[in-house]
Amino acid sequence: MSEMSTGQRGYQFNEELAIKICIGLRPEFAPGTPEYYVKLAKQCMYSDSQKRPYAYKIRYTLNNWYDIIKQSDNVDLDNEDVDNEDANNENSDSDNEDADIIKRQFLAMVKELQTTLPKHPNIIYTSKIINTQKISNAIKTALASKPIATTIPLVSQSEEKALAGVHHANFFWLKWYYS
Repeated sequence: MSEMSTGQRGYQFNEELAIKICIGLRPEFAPGTPEYYVKLAKQCMYSDSQKRPYAYKIRYTLNNWYDIIKQSDNVDLDNEDVDNEDANNENSDSDNEDADIIKRQFLAMVKELQTTLPKHPNIIYTSKIINTQKISNAIKTALASKPIATTIPLVSQSEEKALAGVHHANFFWLKWYYS
């Protein structure tokens, strides 16, 4: 999605770049990229796949933006009142205001986009075999140097259940004894 924003194709592939991506490197977006677009793109790039939006949500969002922009015949792009900062403005809760921001930001960005993207001379645009073992080992080494937050239980779950049963039995014995 950043390629659409910057007008530049991806980087030349190398193993160092693959490792950086696995550790958390994400692409930058061009100045002036609509905030709604950047927010969606960042959601799509979460390292935790469970936090990424589903394809139908992305499609719905893009179709919604398309419909908003398609109805933009009356938008004054020369009006400087709305810019990327307005997308974060908490006072613009209304759907109409959001739609107006989306129209202005996307239509302003379209003026600046290149129609053809230059090809990077060393990028391979077809499939190739990648040595994932080397990349995997490098990632393991990088992650091994970081502390891992975890808890170690003092007793196993089965021991915990057994202790709970003993505690339960003692409670009833004490209740019977003192009654």
